[in-house]
Amino acid sequence: MAAGPPSSLPVVGNVGPSNGAPEVLPRSQLTDSQKWKFAFDNMLQSGSIGVLAGGLAGLLLMRARAARVGTAALGCGAGVGKAYVDARYLFGHDTAATKVWIATVSSVTPSESK
Repeated sequence: MAAGPPSSLPVVGNVGPSNGAPEVLPRSQLTDSQKWKFAFDNMLQSGSIGVLAGGLAGLLLMRARAARVGTAALGCGAGVGKAYVDARYLFGHDTAATKVWIATVSSVTPSESK
């Protein structure tokens, strides 16, 4: 099994040069614009997944429209909350997040982009 970040973690960019594994950069080597781009993309992705999961749970479990909307909003809040913890780690703030939630970012060289 190749060494690298778990497949469930988001990776920004393409794979590394030789073996196809993501090239992980320390957060100190990223520019502020790269950090903001990742944080915004991660928030949209996590929030969307949360809305879909909460909406599906509300559709299956709730009868009232207000309860379904509330369940979807709760799912969205959980997704955006996860993205917030990832962004706090990425920008260098101390958090009590577990290692599973740590976001990884990889570099993209100009020769690999199409």
